[in-house]
Amino acid sequence: MNQSIKKITRYICLFVGVIFLINTPVVWAKNKSPYYVKPLIWKGIITIKQIGSADYVKKKNFKSNKSVSSVKTSLSDKVEITFCGAAENVFIEEVIRTYIYNCKKTFHKQYLLAHCPLPLEAMKHNILYRTKNYPSSVKKPGNSRKIDESIIKTIYSGKDCASPKEMTSISLICYPDGRYSLVVGSNAYTTTQEFVTDKEKLVCNNSEKVHRVDIRTCGFDEKEETKISKELISSKIHPRLVTLAFMSPKNSYIENNSIKGSMKISETKPKFEGGYKEISTASWDLNAKDPCPIVYRNIMYDIALAEAFADMEIMDLAESMEEYLDLVDQKANEIYRDGTEMNPAGCGGPEGGESPAVRMRTNPTDCVIIGKDEYKNQIAKKCLPYILYKESLAHEKKHVDQCKKYHNEFIRGSKTDPEIRGMMEVGAYLRGIKKLFYWLKENCEEYDLADVKVRIKNIKALPIKLYK
Repeated sequence: MNQSIKKITRYICLFVGVIFLINTPVVWAKNKSPYYVKPLIWKGIITIKQIGSADYVKKKNFKSNKSVSSVKTSLSDKVEITFCGAAENVFIEEVIRTYIYNCKKTFHKQYLLAHCPLPLEAMKHNILYRTKNYPSSVKKPGNSRKIDESIIKTIYSGKDCASPKEMTSISLICYPDGRYSLVVGSNAYTTTQEFVTDKEKLVCNNSEKVHRVDIRTCGFDEKEETKISKELISSKIHPRLVTLAFMSPKNSYIENNSIKGSMKISETKPKFEGGYKEISTASWDLNAKDPCPIVYRNIMYDIALAEAFADMEIMDLAESMEEYLDLVDQKANEIYRDGTEMNPAGCGGPEGGESPAVRMRTNPTDCVIIGKDEYKNQIAKKCLPYILYKESLAHEKKHVDQCKKYHNEFIRGSKTDPEIRGMMEVGAYLRGIKKLFYWLKENCEEYDLADVKVRIKNIKALPIKLYK
């Protein structure tokens, strides 16, 4: 049941017309297509608000009756979305959704008099007798009726439906002329508590009739139902969906790698004094980060690892696989640090010091990649360039090829044989490095990749088996 509800909510989000897609602002480059856009990483906050209210009293006087009705309503719906991500992998970090709706209505109707029916005995006599002996046939004031209604709605927090975060989507499309289009949609479920009391006072027999309505929210795992009795109508209903959404104005432009703006989405003006009024607004503040330094640091570190894994001396020194991997890490860090002075990306470790805690790996038993989705989610969560996921995936796919083609050797290399492990890792790192190299060449013209190209060539020329 829970899974089906979550699927339904995802379809609803799609119905709002919002799709996870982040592109980036225009950065013209030499010899590039005029439609080229540099893949920056965006991070920011988006806020959507809806505020409504009504407060009025209406009085009506007629010959036979008079009535007073009043309405007092307040609505406050707000969503604040924090997100980050690059073109192909957006992560919504947090969604704070608040929704409070209060409405109180009263209606009081009073008749001026009531003509009460006379007893059967009185009807045997003439009018004079009836008037003299039954003066109470007309009573003032007459019958009355009073209706009180209260409605309260808040965010539903049951575990049997998707959270507001799961039902929030962002689409940011940037165009070569510097314009952008931002589309945001956020759904949430609300609870309802509605109580109605309808009292009718009958003066002729000095009695009172009371009818009540009681509507409450139940979980999705319960059945909606309505029970009707003489004095009460009670209902259980499922949570109801509310949506906040907007699309940025048509002519919105990026300025200094920043996307900022605000707009009025819609407005309902009161039709009379105190009548219902509502306004919906949106604001956004997004800033871009250049991914080139992060990607460059990663390719430099991957090359250092490939060179360390290719070092035959380390293979000979290690007495166990654990010791071998420690020696490789030490050597790679030495090589990487020695290259930081010439590093245009500046100091810092790979991935800008934001390395995901979860890594992909290839199971040597069945040659299947483990942790792919977890690693992809962490890349997004840490606002890292999506190319890092593609690079790691290419690395592991190479291991899958090796595992299938050289299965017995792959198992030994995974557990006990440093030489096989080292040569297989060199082949896998070269596959991932290739991904990063062409990405940098395409998107980061300010980086000189000549030294990178030479080092890759030198690794390939080493007299070792690369398990292609």
